[in-house]
Amino acid sequence: MEFTEKSRSTKILALPQEWTKIVSTECNKYHQANLGNKWEDPEALTKLFEPIMAWYLEKHETYVDELKLEGNFNKVVGKVQQEYMHLAKTAFKYDGVHCFSFIVNLKPNHTGRTGRAMWGTTPAFKQMKIDEKGVIS
Repeated sequence: MEFTEKSRSTKILALPQEWTKIVSTECNKYHQANLGNKWEDPEALTKLFEPIMAWYLEKHETYVDELKLEGNFNKVVGKVQQEYMHLAKTAFKYDGVHCFSFIVNLKPNHTGRTGRAMWGTTPAFKQMKIDEKGVIS
């Protein structure tokens, strides 16, 4: 994606909402330049972004593999856990749904350790941890 001179000079000084508008405008120009009158067609957009997504996924996979090898993957596990816990709290608060889960990295790091986490955010989960102390920690 190429940016105009205006966007290049503005991006340093732009507020987040201004920067979002600049990026959105440039993305629309990119879509129109590459897709013509199909620039708003979801299938055409998906096809246009396939190589970009493939590149991103490859780079992200390499990054995650490096984190695992260096023994720093637990940070990722913690981040994922926090995101799911937030969703679980919301589901319980608004829908009365109890969510318990495990997050497990099955690929060990250089020391043989794997990243894992178990969580639950409702009173039922807390009680289950008390009742099953020898099994759940």
